[in-house]
Amino acid sequence: MIEREIERLIEDQARNLGTDVEQYLATVKRTREDLRQELLPVATERVRRSLALTELADQLEIKAEPEEIDAEVERLAGSGQQAEQLRRLFGSPDGRAALTRSLITRKTMDRLAAIAGRDGAQAPEDGKARKKAKTKVATK
Repeated sequence: MIEREIERLIEDQARNLGTDVEQYLATVKRTREDLRQELLPVATERVRRSLALTELADQLEIKAEPEEIDAEVERLAGSGQQAEQLRRLFGSPDGRAALTRSLITRKTMDRLAAIAGRDGAQAPEDGKARKKAKTKVATK
């Protein structure tokens, strides 16, 4: 997972400069291995955070309903010139899976913020999820 995240980071950096990875490496005058070593701590932290959010979403039984995914497809597609193309992209199985992950992450972060009481928000009582989380922590 960490290796994939490192590659994703490298590709994202290249894309942000509007170039491919090889041109990016030449531009920054770094070898791929040097960049991989530099990005290892960042990638490791991102994977850890993702795994923690996934575990929290599972513990809290956070899901993305089909209606929510449909609404997100429509929100992203909008009504511009590329709306139909975007609907096909986000309506595909891979697109829907990506939107599902995104929605679950967003809902989990919202729930985490409520639990933490950020902005004065109160976390709703959820004894079942809290009990499951405590049990899981106690067994580790």
